[in-house]
Parts: sequence; structure tokens; C-alpha cells
Amino acid sequence: MKFYFEGAFYDSEINSEIPEGAVELTDEKHCSLLEAQSSGKVITTDESGAPITADPPPPSAEALARDAAAELYATIQHRTVMQAVSLDDDATAFALAPICPQWQPNTHYEAGEIVNHVGQSYRVIQPIDTIEHQMPGSEGMLTVYRPLNLGHAGTADDPIPFVSGMDVDKGKYYNFSGKTYLAKADMKPCIWKPGSDGLWQWELVEA
Repeated sequence: MKFYFEGAFYDSEINSEIPEGAVELTDEKHCSLLEAQSSGKVITTDESGAPITADPPPPSAEALARDAAAELYATIQHRTVMQAVSLDDDATAFALAPICPQWQPNTHYEAGEIVNHVGQSYRVIQPIDTIEHQMPGSEGMLTVYRPLNLGHAGTADDPIPFVSGMDVDKGKYYNFSGKTYLAKADMKPCIWKPGSDGLWQWELVEA
């Protein structure tokens, strides 16, 4: 088996005709060119016609503008879909959360958008221009970000993991610090952790 290059690779056992002027390659050279190509390099030729690797040319101004426009369109489309979901429809918002962006500082969010932060999904309740120390879940931000935490039945056998600031429904069960609690009242949003001293709204379920 012999390998050649003339604008493309040729294999003597596969290609019945090898272009005149094709450069014969050693097995080692053939492998090194393929490895470089798979890592993002392009194959060109030197003055003698022998194949060499090089960095790909930078994208043109037109290509950069086209990519920027496509990214902007995708962002607008994504935001439109998120904001079309009713603020009361946590189930749909939770289903969309995995494809929604990570929360970023110095960013404007509109009501209805969905963001993820430290493994938790949140629904933006009112417009905000974010700053670094006021991330979702931080003190005083419950009026802006509502935690989304569905996928659990809220029964004693399948309690909902409690996240500070989430909407808590009377009669459902929640898990916190390895213990299960029954919500005795609606708490929307809930800023009182299960097990807080003197709080009748949470009832510990004994194992």
C-alpha cells in the first residue's frame, strides 16, 4: 500500500488512478498529516508541491458578521420562547431549563427568562441588570429570581428538594438536610428553611 497527495490523499489500493505529479508519502508522513488535519490544521503544499500543514486562514469579515447575526437571531429566538411561557407555568419552564443559559453578571434579563446558576434553575420574575454579587439565590434576590425545582411528586416517598425562595405548596413533602418535612401552609416564596425553630408551617416527618 502506498499513499500519495495531490490536492487530496490517494491510496494505491483504493484509487485505481493516481494523478500525475502526486507526491508519494511515507506511512509516517501520511499519519502525521491526518493527525494534524483532525486537530484543526489545513493541508497545503510547499514550493516543491510536498504537503505541509498550516493554520486555517482567519474568517473573513463577511463570515464574522454572518456568524454574529446568526448568534443574535438565536438569542432573540431563545428569549422569545422563554418569555412566551406563562410565569405561572413552572412545569414548562423547568422542561426548558436544561437548554437555557448560565446566569451571567453585567447582563440584562427580562421577566420570563430562565437562567441556571450553580446547578439550580431560576425563573426571572422582573427585569434586571445583573451585577456580580447579586446572583440568583443570594440574599434579597427572591423578588427577582424564583427557583424551579420540579420532577418530584411531593409525596412522602418522593419529596421535593427544598431550595430557599421556592414556592412551597401546602400538603406537599419536602426534603432538607436529609430529613423530610410536610408543608402545613402555602409559602410563596418560602424563605424559612424546614426545621427552623418555632415555625409551625413545617412538620418534621419522623422516619
